[in-house]
Amino acid sequence: QENVKQALSFGLTPMVVFLPKQEGRGIVEWEDLAQVGPDLWNGVGLGGSQKAEVAFLKLKNIHFRTTDVLSVHKLFSGKDAAIVLNPEIMKARQDEQASRKERVAQELLVELRLAGTLLPRPPPPPPAHPRPRGFRKMATGPLASGDPTAAVAPTASSNNNNNNSNNN
Repeated sequence: QENVKQALSFGLTPMVVFLPKQEGRGIVEWEDLAQVGPDLWNGVGLGGSQKAEVAFLKLKNIHFRTTDVLSVHKLFSGKDAAIVLNPEIMKARQDEQASRKERVAQELLVELRLAGTLLPRPPPPPPAHPRPRGFRKMATGPLASGDPTAAVAPTASSNNNNNNSNNN
């Protein structure tokens, strides 16, 4: 916020730089940040923290310009940039971003709560395979065999009856 205030005080217009060939994509409204959560880092348009920064600019009605990183590269180097995606580098970046996603999402939720703009959480989705009403977990142990007498312990009287029948 302070950097934005300072830039505006100098009469500058903020510039939002998007991922290559994705100018204008991936913008999220301030009110939707909490619902989007870790998906802010989906690789569309902007990084996750930049999406929150752009949402703030829009919330405050601060005018900004947009471009993509290829245009910025050409502006400063005078040359077109070649995009080469190395699978190993991409995998390392994805792993690094995955660990950051959850941390930053939690920080963002705290900020939204403090700002009083966090909407109530939606109810959790129903379980994938709900159990029918009255369904109970299957029994284990002696009764699971289907033999109702397997779990019945012999009593003294039943032992006497068995002994008496053997004596006759």
